[in-house]
Amino acid sequence: MQVTGNIFDQYVLSKFLKVSKLATDYAIDNPVWSSIIFEKENQRILYIGWRFSVELKYPVEEDFIVNFHRFRDAVRSCKKPTIRTTKHYVIVEEENIKFKLKKLDLDYSNFLHKEPEDLKYEPIRETLLSDIDFCSIASAKDRTEYTKYGVILGDEMICAMDSNSNVAIVLLDQPVFLQPILVHLPWCEILQGLGGIFEAAIEDLGGQNAILYIHTRDDFKAIVPVLKVNPNPSIIPYIKSIETHITLYNLNKKLLKKLEVTCDNAYKFITVFSEDGKIYLETSSKSKGRTIIELCEGDMGGESVAISLEFLYNVVSMANYLDLDLENMIGHITMGDNSEYRYVFSLG
Repeated sequence: MQVTGNIFDQYVLSKFLKVSKLATDYAIDNPVWSSIIFEKENQRILYIGWRFSVELKYPVEEDFIVNFHRFRDAVRSCKKPTIRTTKHYVIVEEENIKFKLKKLDLDYSNFLHKEPEDLKYEPIRETLLSDIDFCSIASAKDRTEYTKYGVILGDEMICAMDSNSNVAIVLLDQPVFLQPILVHLPWCEILQGLGGIFEAAIEDLGGQNAILYIHTRDDFKAIVPVLKVNPNPSIIPYIKSIETHITLYNLNKKLLKKLEVTCDNAYKFITVFSEDGKIYLETSSKSKGRTIIELCEGDMGGESVAISLEFLYNVVSMANYLDLDLENMIGHITMGDNSEYRYVFSLG
């Protein structure tokens, strides 16, 4: 029996939680995916999933593999746990409690992706994670749209879109990578929790496939499968051509909740119209009734437009206003010191 001491803390444990969920979601039939690996030789904690891995440099004193979720639950049950290993068990204990977790004997060598010796890492813009977070709001949520299910890191822009109805874009003065890639949505969410990215590299696997290597400021290293893509070159000229004919002010989530009371379940949208120099928002349903709210001053010249409630919720998560291009039937907001952040969607 060998005592290893408190080799794991809650903060580190929480960082692997979403990684574990992603692994088991995509390949639940392999016991490796639900396990966390401690390597003494490499002084790291390792998590392996289908075609990806995440590791953290950490002072590991014993080699062992254990089921992640059982290990996490055991550590969370103790304020200051002591972790030690025997031949067959990983033991997590405190004064009056002891968990004897089965130590796993798994060969994970075939699932490790070896980093090429000539791989060149590049420094990454400091705002990349917030850029990805901004663009994720417009990403397709359906995995079958695999070429849109995520965020594109391009040479002129970072962007995401859902079919043809809404786009979130960050205009760049210099490329993130010379080869544009698409990072799928689950990874966009997980990267937020691994700490700021300070360098990354791309390995071209041929065809449309590539591997993204990421180093974070919190000392994580992630190896992520990505897709090579060719962004539509017309997106940027289109974004820059949009005009503002009228602006809706005073938008907020409480307001949208009130309008949602009389929305139809199948197609949730609101109607925007003006009357006597005032702009109104309206929802109506044959079965639920009608809601009308005076929003702000303005004149739409007799025009009325329908706006998806989902897109409006996206807007109010970032701003309290919405610009309308009534000629092109576009809703849009512009943010950032240099107006480089744009969220754009079509009106009904």
